[in-house]
Amino acid sequence: MPASSRPRILYVDDEEANRRAFSWILQSEGFEVSEAATGDEALRLAAERPDLVILDVNLPDINGFEVCRRLKSHPATTTIPILHISAIFVKAGDKKQGLEGGADGYLTKPVDPEEIVAHVRALLRIHEAEETARTIARQWHATFDALRDAVAVLDEHGTIIRCNRALAQLLDSDVADLLNRDYRDVLQTALSPVEVDSLTRFVRADYREVSEVRLADRWYLLTVDPVLDDRGSTVGSVHLLADITEQKRLEEQLRQALKMEALGRLAGGVAHDFNNLLAAITGNAALALAEMAESDPHKEALSTIERAAWRAAELVRQLLSFSRQSALRRRPVQLNDCVTETLALLARAIDPRILVEVRTSADLWLVQGEPSQINQVLMNLCLNARDAMPEGGKLVISTQNVEVDRALVRRHVDARPGQFVRVQVEDTGHGIPPESLARIFEPFFTTKEPGRGTGLGLATVFGIVKQHQGWVECSSTVRQGTRFEFYLPRETQPNSPPLAALLPTFARGRQETILLVDDEPTVRDLGRSILQHYGYEVLVASDGLEAIEMYERLREKIDLVILDITMPQLSGRDAYRRIVQINPKVRVLFASGYFGDQPVAIGAEVLDTIDKPYRVHDLVNRVRAILDRDLSEAAPSSDKA
Repeated sequence: MPASSRPRILYVDDEEANRRAFSWILQSEGFEVSEAATGDEALRLAAERPDLVILDVNLPDINGFEVCRRLKSHPATTTIPILHISAIFVKAGDKKQGLEGGADGYLTKPVDPEEIVAHVRALLRIHEAEETARTIARQWHATFDALRDAVAVLDEHGTIIRCNRALAQLLDSDVADLLNRDYRDVLQTALSPVEVDSLTRFVRADYREVSEVRLADRWYLLTVDPVLDDRGSTVGSVHLLADITEQKRLEEQLRQALKMEALGRLAGGVAHDFNNLLAAITGNAALALAEMAESDPHKEALSTIERAAWRAAELVRQLLSFSRQSALRRRPVQLNDCVTETLALLARAIDPRILVEVRTSADLWLVQGEPSQINQVLMNLCLNARDAMPEGGKLVISTQNVEVDRALVRRHVDARPGQFVRVQVEDTGHGIPPESLARIFEPFFTTKEPGRGTGLGLATVFGIVKQHQGWVECSSTVRQGTRFEFYLPRETQPNSPPLAALLPTFARGRQETILLVDDEPTVRDLGRSILQHYGYEVLVASDGLEAIEMYERLREKIDLVILDITMPQLSGRDAYRRIVQINPKVRVLFASGYFGDQPVAIGAEVLDTIDKPYRVHDLVNRVRAILDRDLSEAAPSSDKA
């Protein structure tokens, strides 16, 4: 009852003098009073929800006991306090009957005015306290029922004395049907025996118990807490079931990501040794081929060995790209070539029942990018298309020059006007439902069954395309197929080298001296053979410490140091830091299987690297380019300047 409103009293008495007298008394005490002379009139006015009813027992039509019973039995008026008033000569047991019938007080006439006012105020205080308690209870029950976690409160015998709507929904029942029933019996009607056992292991818990349980295809965290009385004895328990299916899914994704990270570390760890072996194969094969006559019967076999070794080297580079241990090596890229290379790699992975159709534009523009990364995009999209057609179908890959206009820009947030190359990968598979299409590029989201997908393939596609200043779109119709399109900007740099410039050329040395440092004997021998063959004098060192000692003795003779980055005892980076103290302008070329063909910073210095295994023309051309730089950038010996 709000403090600012006047309490409303309904006074019911068939004697007009009594009504007027007591109404005047109550009004003078600050109450608002309405009057009724009959039981029927009292029931009608009680529908307006007064704060209290003063009810005479003897009424001409319906006696006060019956009026009280009707008011207390109706949901709208059951909480209204009722104070009975009767004549001084009442029948034996009337007062008992009135109180047992639901009345909150009983007075006999004549009534002292102060006494009736005191009773009224007391009953209103009790009513207000009860209303507050009822409001709190309603709020608590609303909160209890609003919980998404299923909750059951059991007594010491395992009987459900309270539960919420979430538990009833979990058991496909109603709350009312679960109350006052044995918890185990209730569970047995809805769950399997194994599930029942997992939920009822801790029906009588003396301390908190926590366990994970599997119900159908969902995971739950079961928490059981004891209910204690004032003496600390267990008199029941509270059981809470929290759905942790999403958390378990994220944990599984994290484990998958950690496995992938471990695979990346493993890839990086074996790449050094593997690249050294490949370097020996490709380098010696190239030298042997250079010395062979065209008519030599072994030349074709040796060429096959060289091509296979370079194919293996490219696979290692793709593995390193996956593990993010390889830097992007941007250059002008012909996407038609990427399509051809990707399909060659996937030749054995595509189901022969899938018809692969390629529609490439003959005059396709170049883009600026990393070929292995673009190949990864194409590979992921093609493998997704393959998985969408388990019974066979059609895979179409097309390339096209497009002028992106304002209409297309409005279709995608990352789109912008200009000239782009568009690549489409389209399948006739089962398609993607609309609710999944909106999340298709989210990391770890996958529509494949468990064990068939990590949820990272399309997220990787999205990331690589965006890293190349492009964007990717997806459209799909269930049972008809899916089409992915990605756009990469046209290469517009006027000084971009023509494709002919990318063909192998061999720049010869002028008897400069190279210090070649590598811990792998086959790589040292190969590098020395290549460099000597193309006109250089070569000194070799097997590790960083030997290289420092040799450079300190022969610094005036050495024009360039080729340092392997990964070596035992002293790495190439650390060896460089020591050598640069001897000669701050030393020329250095780092060789490694870990980095792309990009400058690498060590402190404030920016230095060159070359991938291993290296092609013969790459090595000799890079060495020649470094040696031909302005002499102000380095300090070669004076007799060879």
